[in-house]
Amino acid sequence: MKSKSNRRDFIKMSALSGAGLTLGGSITSLYGSEPGVILTSALPLHTGAIHSGAAGSLAITPRRAASWWNNLEDILWPEKKIIDKIKRRAENFSKAKIDTAVNFGFHIRFDFSNYFGQLHGYYANVCEELHKYDIKFMEHYSCNHVERPRNDAQLRELQKGQRHHVLLFHDPVAAQDAQYEGHYFNDLCEVDIRDGSR
Repeated sequence: MKSKSNRRDFIKMSALSGAGLTLGGSITSLYGSEPGVILTSALPLHTGAIHSGAAGSLAITPRRAASWWNNLEDILWPEKKIIDKIKRRAENFSKAKIDTAVNFGFHIRFDFSNYFGQLHGYYANVCEELHKYDIKFMEHYSCNHVERPRNDAQLRELQKGQRHHVLLFHDPVAAQDAQYEGHYFNDLCEVDIRDGSR
């Protein structure tokens, strides 16, 4: 068993997980026309319906889902090339008969707190374009993590195994003062209960 992972392994595992979820149904296509898109078809009894869940929440049963992969360039929104890329991808998702897009990227959300304006504008634009084709957008991120590699080896390990997060963390000097609305990120950390270290 391999202990290291990379984007290729992540994509393979995602595809296998999706394939496992469709046992008893048919996989019509595993890969879409967009690079990084993984497609699966759900069991025939799934209708892609939206129905009420507990306490008035909505539950979505997708017929065909795909990953909406981000990269660091997307933080340049509202540049024309980014807006055009969003439109093109949404149209291609529609042509592939995808009804649900699941976000991947900008995962460690507070590492992008200096860019929340662009990031929220980007996602609003993504949703607006997808909704034109009646495609639902599911957000996927961690709001209570920040990445802080302690040395070059950890930095390289993050780049190798977590690139799908779109990494943009503060360097050690900037991390000392990194904050959001007066809350220092260095004060929010996991502590090893064995020795009290961070």
